[in-house]
Amino acid sequence: MTDIPESDNVVRVKLIDTTAAMVGQNTAFVSPVVPGHEVINFRALSFLLEHDGLGKKALFDLGVRKDYWNLPKAVQQGIIGENCTIFGMRVDKGIDEVLKEGGVDLNTIGE
Repeated sequence: MTDIPESDNVVRVKLIDTTAAMVGQNTAFVSPVVPGHEVINFRALSFLLEHDGLGKKALFDLGVRKDYWNLPKAVQQGIIGENCTIFGMRVDKGIDEVLKEGGVDLNTIGE
C-alpha cells in the first residue's frame, strides 16, 4: 500500500451522466471479445471534484460534444460511421447544460 500522509482535506467527487450514449465495436474496448458480444453499448461520463476547504472545483469532462457532427472530418471518419469504432451515438445535452440543471455555476469551475 502507498504511504499516504494523514490529512484533514476532503475532496468530493461527483460522477456525472453526460447524456451521451454510444454503440460500438467491442474490439476497441475489450479483449478478448466473447463470441456473441461483438457490440457494446456504453455511456460517456464526467467527474466534478469539489474541495470545500479551498472553495475550488475541477471538471474532468470525458463526454462527447452535443454537436458531434461538427467534429473535424478526420475525427468523424476515424470513429463515427458504419465501418468505424462507433456506429451509433446520441447526445441529448452538453455538459454545460447538465451542470446548470444540477445547480452548478459554471464560473466556479477551474478557478
